[in-house]
Order: sequence, then structure tokens, then C-alpha cells
Amino acid sequence: MDGYDALWLPGMDHAGIATQAKVDKKLKSEGINPREMDREEWLKVAWS
Repeated sequence: MDGYDALWLPGMDHAGIATQAKVDKKLKSEGINPREMDREEWLKVAWS
């Protein structure tokens, strides 16, 4: 950091985009459009 102070904020999820891409790809392979699902339906698939 070249001697500058920096804020490190733990708990930020940088893997969310990759997870969404994998879940969306799985849904599309099953013939389901993930954008037509509501959030709760999508999360059930993601957690399974």
C-alpha cells in the first residue's frame, strides 16, 4: 500500500457474482429463465 492507510472491511462477499452465474447457468440448462423467478424462489435453488 506504499505506506498509505487503507480500510480493510471484513465480511464483504466477493464471490456472490460467481455464485449467481453458476446458479443461473444451472437453471438455464433446465430450461428455466432465472430472471422470471422471484428472489425467494431463486434463493431456494441457490441454497440447494
